[in-house]
Amino acid sequence: MFEALILQFSFPAMMKMFLTLSWKNFWRSVSLGKNLLVNLMKGFMFVYLSFVFIFFGFFIVKLISGTNPDSNVLEILNQYLFYYFLVDLLVRVLFVATPKLDLPVFLCLPIPRRKLVKYYLFRSVFNLNNLAPVLFLVPFCLSFLIEEKGWTYSLVWSFTIILLSFSFHFLALFLNKFQLKKPILGMLLIGGLGLFVWLDFSNGLFFASRFGIAFDKFTSTGIGLIIGVIMLFFTIQGSFRFLIKNSYLDKGLSSEKRKIQFPEFSFLGRFGSLGQMIKLDLNLIFRNSRPRSTLIFGVLLIPFFFYNFLNQGSFWSEGFGLIFMSVFLLGVFQLNYNQYLFSWDSSYFDFILSGSFKTSDYLMSKYVVTVFFTSIAFLFMAPFCFFYPQFLQYFIMGYLLNIGVIAYIYLFIMTYNRKRIDLAKGALFNYEGSGYIQYLLAVPVLGLPFLIYAPFYFLGKEQAGVYTLMAFGIAGLILHKPIFKILLKQFKNQKYKMAAGFRKK
Repeated sequence: MFEALILQFSFPAMMKMFLTLSWKNFWRSVSLGKNLLVNLMKGFMFVYLSFVFIFFGFFIVKLISGTNPDSNVLEILNQYLFYYFLVDLLVRVLFVATPKLDLPVFLCLPIPRRKLVKYYLFRSVFNLNNLAPVLFLVPFCLSFLIEEKGWTYSLVWSFTIILLSFSFHFLALFLNKFQLKKPILGMLLIGGLGLFVWLDFSNGLFFASRFGIAFDKFTSTGIGLIIGVIMLFFTIQGSFRFLIKNSYLDKGLSSEKRKIQFPEFSFLGRFGSLGQMIKLDLNLIFRNSRPRSTLIFGVLLIPFFFYNFLNQGSFWSEGFGLIFMSVFLLGVFQLNYNQYLFSWDSSYFDFILSGSFKTSDYLMSKYVVTVFFTSIAFLFMAPFCFFYPQFLQYFIMGYLLNIGVIAYIYLFIMTYNRKRIDLAKGALFNYEGSGYIQYLLAVPVLGLPFLIYAPFYFLGKEQAGVYTLMAFGIAGLILHKPIFKILLKQFKNQKYKMAAGFRKK
């Protein structure tokens, strides 16, 4: 308590205290061996990527000259900075882990929230993404830019990039936390950035070239430094104020709760325990942020893939690409939801095992919900076939294959998933419940249609390959009962192992 009181007046002492606690937390953890291995791998990757950035700093001029012999190296590099900053932001938001701080514990102590947030922001600065520009810029300036443009331009150009990089760092911190509160807005923002890059890259809107010209002018006049400082100030202040505003023990609680109307699905009650289990799955999807956002995100992907159908002559509009697109579009629900099939129920899985529900009804409910959403996807795409009837057979094939083969594969393989999911947590970029199973699923789900289709494709009998895939889907529907007996036996053999895994937090 005495140390906590001191921290109210001494920021350096507070920093020392938190760093000491982090050190003790690492070495006293029950999973010390795992932590050491993970940090060893991180250290190896850090050293490797550092050498990669240094290498590019020395040899980027030769690489650009080799691909564009008659072009201005600095002009091309300034254009590439447009893509670098956008990709850097996406990488920071999607993949870079934020520092861990057990905030509720410290909020119970007499430590000002402002200093807790300052420590959090300070710790977040130390990562490879912030060091990468320096590792690249130093060798690039020494080997090329100083000789080409002089010391003044080189320093302004380098510090502008560093300031912008740090600005995107704090912006990514804000987006990481903001998406936990507004996951749909977060997805739309990330999707908007992706669309922005795609429009420039494919439709020739020349955002990158205009950015390169503007960046060169701002660097020459020194305005780039001013813009970088302003952006850094506002992103730090924005992240700081957002974290301060949301750093309360009772944040999110209120005396009046906003009433949200969800579908009741009361008609399913007349179908007995099977109807109740289907209703439970549907309520889980519509009343919880993560599964609902997962479903919405899958739907948002569909319009982007329609472009590939319309782009005649591309890989995606014929052969293997068309098979993949058809299976993917009709199975987008399974791809986003069924890869965590039983993990969604992990918080009450013991109740399902000990309740009066039939195991067969529980499995059947999963299958019925899959067929329901796959059918909606098919109906959603049906009007598209009126304008492009040549794709109808592929959509029918994708539909039959998804409900007659792939749905069974998910039901079987996901009995080996032991990862728990907390439905109360945020939706976007939450990888809880993920493991090696999700990666192995790609082999049977995507590899099986290709394996069946490949012999017909290379023999020049593509239509026969499509009809064969349809036949597999129809056969799966006809043999539904014997297949379900196998799935039921598999589930009974694995259910207690699944329950034990779901109990671990």
